[in-house]
Amino acid sequence: MSRTTKDKKPDYNSDGLNAAQFSEEIDRLDVPWKLSSTSAGFRGRIRRRKFAECILGEMAFDPCRGERNASDVRRDMGNYICVSHQREGQLTFSQGGPSIEVSRGDLLLWDAMTPSEFTAVGNGRFELLWIPTRFVEQRIGPLKGALGQRVSCKDSAGLMLARHLHNLHLVIDDLSITARRRIIEASVDLIFACFDNEVPLDSGLSQYQTKILSDAHQEILGCIEHGHVSPRSVADTLGVSLRYLQRIFSNSGETFSAFVARQRLELARRLLASDRHNGRTITEIAYSAGYCDSSHLNRSFKRHFGMSPAEYKRFECRSAGPDALDRKAPRPFDARR
Repeated sequence: MSRTTKDKKPDYNSDGLNAAQFSEEIDRLDVPWKLSSTSAGFRGRIRRRKFAECILGEMAFDPCRGERNASDVRRDMGNYICVSHQREGQLTFSQGGPSIEVSRGDLLLWDAMTPSEFTAVGNGRFELLWIPTRFVEQRIGPLKGALGQRVSCKDSAGLMLARHLHNLHLVIDDLSITARRRIIEASVDLIFACFDNEVPLDSGLSQYQTKILSDAHQEILGCIEHGHVSPRSVADTLGVSLRYLQRIFSNSGETFSAFVARQRLELARRLLASDRHNGRTITEIAYSAGYCDSSHLNRSFKRHFGMSPAEYKRFECRSAGPDALDRKAPRPFDARR
């Protein structure tokens, strides 16, 4: 059957389907499959619900074989990262690599844009979550590929994720639109935390990550001069997860805290240099640069510049002109050296 946007049902719950009916329904999903079964008494069920751009699915079916070839991938309604929870039964799954045995309770992470195949043994029952790839990359960053990764519910992380996915299916209808969005965002963070050792992320910084880092730097610089700044507040402002923001900083060669410390020292240095005629105390300058007290500033400043803030301020007062700082003053601290 030819599949168009008009053919696609927004939400549906189809039960008691024979092999032909189930094959037609599963071929009309946002992530379609070609199904084959030799069982005369085959029965299957599909439930599909869409929330914003994410899709929750529930399936139950008798032994069968499924395939997604290149043409199926091309006619997808969207580009999704998929998570399936094997509630009952077992299957063999393959996606661009060795076959993976998926048993009851296991979770599988796979990329809808890569041809795949499975063979289900026994009666299977599944809970699924399809998340747009671009939404995942906004939260987690560009993926090299989530190709057939499995986590066992026998592992603590897998058990936690399985329970979360099951509860998501149970309660999402009762949540407000705003709450659904927040829960889905948290779900993405949890999914990739559980699959963290399995899913390879791009090494270095992509163009997208470089922009996130630049925006984070600007946000930090603005916050330092007006009060407290934290990784969580910056991540929330930029619309990315805390874990992803910290990963970007780490991959850049400088942690979030090291960048903040470096910028506080540089701000204190500028304030000391410009305060020759303002008469502010070292304590006042320490507070302005975000330090809790002058002792903290004194220790950090002397360790990195080789002189105390008071000594630096006196040095500035003796400077003969605008070039004196470049000739004699200590160079700004760089935590990456």
